[in-house]
Amino acid sequence: MASRLGRRRRASLAVLAVVAGTSGAVFAADTTPASEPSAQLTQQQMLDQLKELQAEVKELKAAQAGKSTESKPATEAAAATAPSSDSASTLAAVQQDADRKTGGQFSFSALSAVTGYDGKGFVLSDESGDNVFRPGYILQARNNTNWRQNGKNFGADSDTENGWEIRRAKIYLTGNLFTPDLTYRFQMANQVNGPSFVLDDAWMAYHFYTGGLGKLSFKVGQFKIPVVHEEFEVGDEKPMAAERSLLNDTIGGGVMGPRSQGIDLLWNSPSDVLHGEAMLHDGSGNSVGAGGTFRRGTANVVLPGNVAGSVNTDFRDGKTQGAPIWGAAARAEWKATGSWDDYIDFTARASKKPLLVIGAGVDETEGVNTWYTHVSADLQYKHPCGASIYVAGIGSFTNFRNIAGFNNNFDYGALVQVAYAINHKVEPFIRFDAIKLDDDVAPSNNLISEFTVGVNYYMGEEGRYGHHAKFTLDASYLPIGSGPTDHLNTDELANSFHNEVLLQAQFQLWL
Repeated sequence: MASRLGRRRRASLAVLAVVAGTSGAVFAADTTPASEPSAQLTQQQMLDQLKELQAEVKELKAAQAGKSTESKPATEAAAATAPSSDSASTLAAVQQDADRKTGGQFSFSALSAVTGYDGKGFVLSDESGDNVFRPGYILQARNNTNWRQNGKNFGADSDTENGWEIRRAKIYLTGNLFTPDLTYRFQMANQVNGPSFVLDDAWMAYHFYTGGLGKLSFKVGQFKIPVVHEEFEVGDEKPMAAERSLLNDTIGGGVMGPRSQGIDLLWNSPSDVLHGEAMLHDGSGNSVGAGGTFRRGTANVVLPGNVAGSVNTDFRDGKTQGAPIWGAAARAEWKATGSWDDYIDFTARASKKPLLVIGAGVDETEGVNTWYTHVSADLQYKHPCGASIYVAGIGSFTNFRNIAGFNNNFDYGALVQVAYAINHKVEPFIRFDAIKLDDDVAPSNNLISEFTVGVNYYMGEEGRYGHHAKFTLDASYLPIGSGPTDHLNTDELANSFHNEVLLQAQFQLWL
């Protein structure tokens, strides 16, 4: 019975090769230049080749059947039931004949390269890899519990709220077209408190030079501004906590947009230890210049926020006070040791060698009667033992020009995050960040901080699903709430100058 099944399997493979080989012959005929009519295959010639291949299949089947009827010792009979060697010889024979018939245009290895799941995601590709299409989906379903001291009844009572949300649901398409040097990404994202999907990423990049100067590429479209590592390079599916830090959210990548439209020039040094990029864009993001309370002499004055950001807008500038007009950004990184592949997240659970990268970024944006400067510096270290450390500092400067009586303000802060992977499945972490707001923004209680402790559980055997399927549980304590800001991580309640505790439980699926 096993022998008959093996013969059927080998015959099926041979028939598949016949069909593919014939298809390859047709392809070869179709792609032959018209100036070489002698190389064209007529329909009759293709039929003759098909009959010839069918005859060879019959011969292979007969040969295999003859082998199965021979008397063999028990050990040889048992070995005959294993299809590996016979299948390999059959495949080799058919492959050799298909190469001769089609000019090497058919291969069994190409069949597996065309489509499937490669461990990173689903992929559709041609044999050469010049055209690759990767669809993807990010889902983060989250439960939030938020306790605010004196948070209701005008400060008379504390408040506790709980609920579920789809924090992120993103659909994206990525890959390369015509050549591995021409890449693209298109991404749509849900609105947390909105009714529809919005454009997130929409860009193409082209690697146009490799030589003594290293590698040069350009990127054009809508994407994140290259300043803050936590926002720019660590994707939405890869932070250690369920959400990025309060520091990033208040004066870092979150307040910068985080996306804008423009063109970016990227450079890798010849030894690939230095990365640099410089971007010209429409101004840093949706919420830069989003208003706030400032001091004019001894009085507090509210500056209205901009209504025209720079995400998916046309060339016309919004005239609202503080609205961004144009900007320029740059970031540089030095890798002392390790692999750049380990730099795109914070976990060291699967690191095979130490990583140390130091980076810095800056953005300058001109707004209506304003000038914004954002700076960032960071250090990331990972060790194969499972330990990882991330340290960052961020500064945000606003220069009010032509607005009588408004003072300039400078906000700054720092962050430290430490994690240790107990094994490949369980990784606890702790994060602390603090922000010093300018006295013009907050005359009192202007030092706000966040203490977060949590754990990630990576699903699958030995946690092999990684970020693709994981559960995150963390708790944040804010000694004075989120201060004068009106949100915490964009979706929780504010509680100025009182204690606040936030508990987040999140399930993530990333295809």
